[in-house]
Amino acid sequence: MSDRIKIDAFTNCGTVKIVQSQSLTDGTNIYTGTLSGEQVSTMRGKTLTPYIAHHYGEPNWQWLDDYKNATAVFRCTDEGCADVQYADARVSYEDKDNIRTSTATCVFNGTTYTASHSTKILWDITITDSSYGTIAADKSTSRAYDRVDLTITPKSGYVLGSWSVTPADETQNVETYYTSFNMPESDVTVSAEFSPVIPAREPYIDESGAYRLGNIEYVEVDGEPFSITEDGTIGEKLDDVTLSYFDFMLRSDDTYQITYYTGPKIDSELVIPKTFNGKPITILGNNDNNRLYESGKTQFSLVLNENITEIRPYTFYVLYVTEVTGDTSGLNKIGNYAFSWANGPGDYKIRRQARLRRNDHSRK
Repeated sequence: MSDRIKIDAFTNCGTVKIVQSQSLTDGTNIYTGTLSGEQVSTMRGKTLTPYIAHHYGEPNWQWLDDYKNATAVFRCTDEGCADVQYADARVSYEDKDNIRTSTATCVFNGTTYTASHSTKILWDITITDSSYGTIAADKSTSRAYDRVDLTITPKSGYVLGSWSVTPADETQNVETYYTSFNMPESDVTVSAEFSPVIPAREPYIDESGAYRLGNIEYVEVDGEPFSITEDGTIGEKLDDVTLSYFDFMLRSDDTYQITYYTGPKIDSELVIPKTFNGKPITILGNNDNNRLYESGKTQFSLVLNENITEIRPYTFYVLYVTEVTGDTSGLNKIGNYAFSWANGPGDYKIRRQARLRRNDHSRK
């Protein structure tokens, strides 16, 4: 006979025999052997289809909600079959001596299955000591999946580089956030790395007159410089950490020209260095007739040295230079409007030790 049997009205008074070892189903009940007239009448208009019997082994257990709930997962063991069935279990648990023992029970296809699981209730949090900062957790033990907040404080002169949580059970994953983490089902160790701050250093002129660069404040990570954010953490990677109050331009004659001053407000005098990177500084001012210094109207004196040969036009225009002093023996050219007294408090003086070129603009 066919694997599919349509139960029609003409069979009401007869019987229908299902072939031996065959099982058919109407989607609810399973039928084998001979169907009686009464069964046929009840199922009139239905089609019986082959019933495929699955074979299941022991279930896999999925524990949920801190082992307070569980689901049994049954998979068909027949080759090529992907059928999966789920059965919710009833769970009872007992807490004793920091151990929770959970027992799950379910009934599937008339068979009762049980499983138990024991786990710690509170897991330990260990803090690794550091000489360069402190770590404090808001608790010393925690239930699994609870949030643990950390307070990480670097010592003066250090910043937090990184921190980590290492579970004793290497199979456990730890979800971390800014300075917190979710407790895994494992004891954990919390540690941090602190990086020393390289303090800012002002540029200066040494005893020989050489200009020495300073640096901004930064921190090194794997040999690379990084900025420090306002909240004291490591910021962006820096391309350059050097600090200079002068902008230098290397000239074709292998000497330097100072094109701009970017340092602090000049209070009384501006001292010009003799050399930079081992090469003499010979010219003050830029090639675009812009002022050397943009800020403030404080009177100050300009202190030169024997290497300065030229002050370009408009270099100190409308700035309150009251005196040019120092060694001016090399100075032989002052450009037009290099100095201006129009907006200043009065004349300026220059202690001239060299002959200036005639067409240059100089008050005295």
